Amino acid sequence: MGNNISFSDLEAGDYILVTYAGTVAESYPGQIHDVLRIELLEDNL
Repeated sequence: MGNNISFSDLEAGDYILVTYAGTVAESYPGQIHDVLRIELLEDNL
């Protein structure tokens, strides 16, 4: 398992992976329910 980071560690343009078990609301902006994990990915995908 990776390291815990805070929201302030994320920057505009970062690539993330969101794992969730709920629904995605059809709103703007979209809302993801029941988020289980957010991973910060490497820049070179």
